[in-house]
Amino acid sequence: MDLARTTELSIDEAMSAFDTIHWESPTQHPGDVAHQFYTKLAWTIEETLQEQAGYEIPEDRLLHFRYGLSEAEPPTGPLDRRWDMSVVKVAVRGTPNANDLLSCLSLELSPIGDNPSRQQVIFEPSDVVAFQLLRDTVVPGGLRNERRTFSFPTSVYLDQFLQENSKLANDKRNLQRELYAKVDQLKERKGQLRWHEGRDVMRDLRSSIHYYENIADHNDEEARKIHIQDMATKLHDVLIQIEKETQAIDAEIKKQEDAAANVYDGTELRNYRYDLRVVLVHDGLYGRSHVYSYVKQNDKWWKVVDYSVTEVPESTVLTDATGLHLNAGPFFLIYSRAISEEEEAARPNWPENVKNSVKHNNKSFFMSLPPEVAMTVEDPNSPPTSPMDQPMDLLAEQAVTEPMDLSN
Repeated sequence: MDLARTTELSIDEAMSAFDTIHWESPTQHPGDVAHQFYTKLAWTIEETLQEQAGYEIPEDRLLHFRYGLSEAEPPTGPLDRRWDMSVVKVAVRGTPNANDLLSCLSLELSPIGDNPSRQQVIFEPSDVVAFQLLRDTVVPGGLRNERRTFSFPTSVYLDQFLQENSKLANDKRNLQRELYAKVDQLKERKGQLRWHEGRDVMRDLRSSIHYYENIADHNDEEARKIHIQDMATKLHDVLIQIEKETQAIDAEIKKQEDAAANVYDGTELRNYRYDLRVVLVHDGLYGRSHVYSYVKQNDKWWKVVDYSVTEVPESTVLTDATGLHLNAGPFFLIYSRAISEEEEAARPNWPENVKNSVKHNNKSFFMSLPPEVAMTVEDPNSPPTSPMDQPMDLLAEQAVTEPMDLSN
């Protein structure tokens, strides 16, 4: 009731969007069900807010961003299902350089061919964006992506995917590819130093050094003794040289990887920050209790499994490997525009007509309570600023016979 008195919206006309879409079989991925439900819900919320609260589109987009080819001219005005999306589908590639959300997005939103004008971009961002993670059994190269934990950040900047930043973002994206290409070359060079015909060169060198220093017998022959010592010294010098070069390569690899990871750290691409709010996870088995969620409220993360709610550390949310061996795991992420702690803790500034509707509904509900219960109820709301649209006795009757038009 505390929630009912302070944070509800009148949504009777939109209740059809909340019909459950059933998970019908083990072959159906729960991500597809979540995508269908979320998309339907997003459209209904946008249309309801626009109609009831004067919500203007596209000036203030809540759940839909406008998306398409950069060379196109998208329509202006209300939502258009051909251009406006609420869910982004992201292929989980599972490769070393593309096993995180931003890398996969960058690959999918790169220019098509050699034409930078043919590129998928975001024309108008929204306050909320959702990502559906798509997993295949086999990734490029024939490697299975099972047990490869897919990384997603607690905060992400989407500036690099906006049309207005496409040129700058492509320049940085090309630079990042060049840096990763250097990393691949360095790793190839390191492999040539460390391995020969499937054998570990450094391990073989250490074995040979051990033989000449501890096992080889010179039989009191001075020439053989000098030869053995000389071989041990030469092998030891070769080992030191390989170790030094390997260490130098490792240092250069880290330098190039750090540079690649920080390509987008400039302030010019840090205006649209989104914070992670919800993670849906599937453990790979069929059934309701095998899908659960992590939800962030203020600075706390909560794990929700059916009706069980427990607080968990953020590290659990980001590293949960449940279901990866069954090609499952996290499958739906919801991010929202970053706001300050003060804004998040502030009470919502609902439109006056919505607040009045809630207050009148609360009053009619209180009137329907038994007298002994009503005496214990304290209404913290201020008086409504408009009269009731219907007589009090009619509202009280509806409160008993009809569901309240409340949703927290």
